Amino acid sequence: MRFQQDSLLLLSLCGSSSAFSLNGSRSLKTMQRYNPTATNLNAVSVEGNAASKSYHLCMLLLKRFLFSCDKCYKLHSDKILFSKKDMNTNIDKAMVPDMEAYAAGYSTAFEELPFESCTPSQGSIPSDLVGTYFRSGPAMFSAGAVVPPKKSIVQPKQPPAPDGTDKERMVKHPFDADGGILGVTFSGDGKASARFRYVRTNAMTKERKKGKKLYSGMESTRMEGSGVANGLGNDFPVPMFKHHLSPGLNKSRKNLSNTRSVYWSKKLLTLWEGGLPYKLDALGLSTEGRSQLGGILNESDPFGGKGVFDSKKDRMLFYSNKQDGGSSEVTLYEFNAKFRVASSNEYQFPGFAVISDFAATEKYAIFVQAPVSTNGMAFMLSKDPAKSLKVDNGPSVSTF
Repeated sequence: MRFQQDSLLLLSLCGSSSAFSLNGSRSLKTMQRYNPTATNLNAVSVEGNAASKSYHLCMLLLKRFLFSCDKCYKLHSDKILFSKKDMNTNIDKAMVPDMEAYAAGYSTAFEELPFESCTPSQGSIPSDLVGTYFRSGPAMFSAGAVVPPKKSIVQPKQPPAPDGTDKERMVKHPFDADGGILGVTFSGDGKASARFRYVRTNAMTKERKKGKKLYSGMESTRMEGSGVANGLGNDFPVPMFKHHLSPGLNKSRKNLSNTRSVYWSKKLLTLWEGGLPYKLDALGLSTEGRSQLGGILNESDPFGGKGVFDSKKDRMLFYSNKQDGGSSEVTLYEFNAKFRVASSNEYQFPGFAVISDFAATEKYAIFVQAPVSTNGMAFMLSKDPAKSLKVDNGPSVSTF
């Protein structure tokens, strides 16, 4: 959304696909005093002490750098501006959507950014603001948008196709795009460095070599339109139905690794609801491969797309959701500061549990389960979400 003159660039740290690693002189509580919403640390990774400047200032600086750097601007999808005056009054009254800017966020990045040094277009960077901001999300909407290296034996027959020119290569829903990750590092010398790369999932690598879309398991659900699951199944921008229901590794269930990034215990992960997380190098953003988290997960296990930081125990919480027509098995993991399992507990949820988020208090993890019923025969034969699942009109169930 774009606003009038005299504007500030602002991005919420607690966005759905963000991770932030901070080092500085004050504690996380300092950051929370500047912004009470920072208590929602669902997508925040903090190691060491938090920077002494305000939470909003960090995001303000990030946005300014991204927009002052031409290459970063082209790659970054969140174009949200708030006027300085409206931030102090009522922002909602001034919201005027810029649909062109919003739509630009759902366009393919055909070039990666190995490294770009950025300086602020105005003001200066606090010297004690040191750390890296990571943000991941859907980025490749046209299959094979980045060709393999020239030394690769297998090369695609067709060059990358601009968005919209080849419908056979385009995804049917923005959430089905391959994941990319942006990293912006503040080093304390008055500059920031940015880089952007795609997550080299197995599926993305195969489509990259072929130069075409190979996975179409969700297309029949997407083609059903906005009426699926009472309008929730293909909701925009985040659909309730995120993946094909066939369990494990198969041609229908494409691990996109495009949901969230989490930095914890000096490890950078990108998450996706239906499969294993991918481990990346936090400096160059190169993909190291799927991670079973030290043998905790089996190769075919799903892993939740959300992590919650427990500031009391200095732990990171994740979950795994093994779905079935009759019941679902949810495993809640707690990892300590060395990324070793501190606890692991299994819970049986009634019916087919469609879960993509959770919250945590000092004593409880809270999941909200939508009322979903399963068509047993369709589930057994096709595993197609639009044919197999139905959202009922009853209330959602909260599980503690």
